[in-house]
Amino acid sequence: RCCLAIHERIDALAPDYQDSYGEVPGFRIGLHGGPVVAAQCGDVKQDIVYFGDTINTAARIQAYCKEAGRDLLISGELMARMPASDKWIAEHLGAVHLRGRDAEIELLALAPARGADSAP
Repeated sequence: RCCLAIHERIDALAPDYQDSYGEVPGFRIGLHGGPVVAAQCGDVKQDIVYFGDTINTAARIQAYCKEAGRDLLISGELMARMPASDKWIAEHLGAVHLRGRDAEIELLALAPARGADSAP
């Protein structure tokens, strides 16, 4: 819902952005789910970092957004675990080979459904 709300908000403000800055901001989001490792790093300046195959796969999906010409892509594996909703439209893009990955992964493009309110 958050990703779709970002999309809708940017669309709603697009004329203002265009008038004020001569451009409309864009974004690319890749979503995948699974286990991650979280760690606290640093002595003086401490950060929480996340890593693992799930994070790497999400990053590869996000990078594929540009090639696919889409703002928001989600793995088929994560989509299968999400509840059905009338708030988004999912378009199957098929199985793709992502850079640095051995196996293909099923991807879907998500977009807000027409007239759907993205609020929870």
